[in-house]
Amino acid sequence: MPASRLALTTLESVPPGGTVSCYDIGMLGFVRPDVTVMDVVGLGDRRIAEMLVRGTVEEEFLAYFLERRPEVALVYKSASGGGYDGTARLLLGSKDFRNGWTRRDSFKNWAGMAEVYVRKDLPTEQPADQWVRASERMVGLLPRTPYAWVEYGEALAAAGDVDGAYEVWEQVQRRFPANAWANYATGHHFRNSNKLELSYQGFANGWYHSCLMRGGRYLYVPSSYQPFVDLLVSLLLLDRGEEALTEGQRFLQVVPGYKPVQYYAAMAALRMGRDEQGRQLLRSVAEGSDADAQSLQYAALASDSLGNVALKDGDLEAARRWFERAQSLFHNPADKKRVRSRLQRLDSSR
Repeated sequence: MPASRLALTTLESVPPGGTVSCYDIGMLGFVRPDVTVMDVVGLGDRRIAEMLVRGTVEEEFLAYFLERRPEVALVYKSASGGGYDGTARLLLGSKDFRNGWTRRDSFKNWAGMAEVYVRKDLPTEQPADQWVRASERMVGLLPRTPYAWVEYGEALAAAGDVDGAYEVWEQVQRRFPANAWANYATGHHFRNSNKLELSYQGFANGWYHSCLMRGGRYLYVPSSYQPFVDLLVSLLLLDRGEEALTEGQRFLQVVPGYKPVQYYAAMAALRMGRDEQGRQLLRSVAEGSDADAQSLQYAALASDSLGNVALKDGDLEAARRWFERAQSLFHNPADKKRVRSRLQRLDSSR
């Protein structure tokens, strides 16, 4: 899940009049003007600004945080390898914080890694329902932004409202016919109705409309990579593995190490019988050190796939190691259960 989507979806845990603790007000304050932002760098919080001026954050911040009891807290780890920032270290070192808040997710942002903690006494909701509400807020705030509407359709589809998703995507195509996101809406629309060739054409038209290429090489790619992932998935669904592998390699020359593209390029290589290339790509994904939610999800998928490859090769011990790793990384209980069943079958075959 992209960082902005995850952050805004998590904010739905905060009721009107509640509080979120984070770095900078930014988009969170824009999207949720009905909540208080406890800004840990003092931009919007006088008490914290005074602590920073006096140099008393170490002595005063934790007590102030526990007094305010924000429903959601985002804590940050530096992208430069410097570890958690000062306020995050104070929180994570506090028994009161660990007892009162639970880690819900994590994502990369401009400053490094953000970990999302939600107060334990809040009711648990399905992420899909929260995503729908967050997307409704975005289209209300940005009604002329095609991306917001495409995201709203994706949220409805994830929540099971396929008819509602179709209606939103058709609206995007009607309202923004010259925009790349209209093509992405077409892609989603036709994929959900199983018209795979038309779906691929929608994703391809939108992606290449947004890119700059010369001599078969990318000179520019848009900052949102998800449409390209959808394009690769469409090629795989159409059993066009050679094209998917070529496209994936071309993309990785510009954005090396992007886990979703590495994973689907590996799937394409395996389909084409290029087993060693597929294994190398999968190991790169499975053994990566990134700890954001998206990277961990793809590391789990790659470990699961490597387990299947090892089974095919007759290497039961390697299969077990990879399946155990996948089970430890998967967040979804259904995925964990599926891999656990695979491990139990391996045990019974001994």
